[in-house]
Amino acid sequence: MQLVADDGVRLKASRWGTGEAGTVLWLPDWLASGEGFLALVPALTCANWAAVTLDPRGTGHSDRPDAGYGLGRDVADAALVVGRLAERPVVVVGCGYGALVAMRLAHEAPDLVSHLRLLAPPVTLPADGPGRRALEDAIEDPRRLWDLVASGASRTLSPYILQAVCADMARTTAAAGLAQLDAMVRAPWAELVAAVRCSVAVATGELDFWSGARYVRERMGMEPVVWQGVGHFVLAEASETVAAWCRPLGPGASDAAGAERAGDGPPPWTPEPP
Repeated sequence: MQLVADDGVRLKASRWGTGEAGTVLWLPDWLASGEGFLALVPALTCANWAAVTLDPRGTGHSDRPDAGYGLGRDVADAALVVGRLAERPVVVVGCGYGALVAMRLAHEAPDLVSHLRLLAPPVTLPADGPGRRALEDAIEDPRRLWDLVASGASRTLSPYILQAVCADMARTTAAAGLAQLDAMVRAPWAELVAAVRCSVAVATGELDFWSGARYVRERMGMEPVVWQGVGHFVLAEASETVAAWCRPLGPGASDAAGAERAGDGPPPWTPEPP
């Protein structure tokens, strides 16, 4: 389905399933589109959940304007998708950069979100130096993108899946990728965790280079579920496990690992303008 944002940008969004049990909205990782979520769709729809995906502007099959990118815009686009394709409130699953979008959406539109599932949230990223330059180079050069993605993949990942992940990420415009990177570098994770009022759960890899379990504990004050792979890779390798984690037990309920935090009280943090 094609949706049109208020500035005329056309967004590719898809929905599967009846939604009798609820709706899960997928917000993809840095440089990625909604294609990364497709492995989870059968496991959700078989349990009577609706699965909704979005290709953020500049990625996948959505429009790729020359300008107009930013976290605020991505949050507004996600809210548009919820309003058009989902029964509210929804479970929002954000991977990587999508975790930041999910947190902002839950804070700015709390009536739209019942639960947050944050997969490999980028809580630590270099603002400058060689690490930053490596990320910027990956945006511009598909060969360096392959090296970057391969370095984070587990040894069991199929090279065909790795190739598909890289091909998806390489379709993202440089302008969108840089805007996402800048937003992740500036993200106030602890403040966001304190601000959102819905239930939050986090999953990551112990040694993931931007969202390792140690960093999640230190910068978000939460105990994450720890999986062998993270981001795109755990989606490909353990789709049933991730799908089960996406489906909450109910409003305010804790998951089996005890890693969910139910927020309460008014949000104390005011986000920066888009």
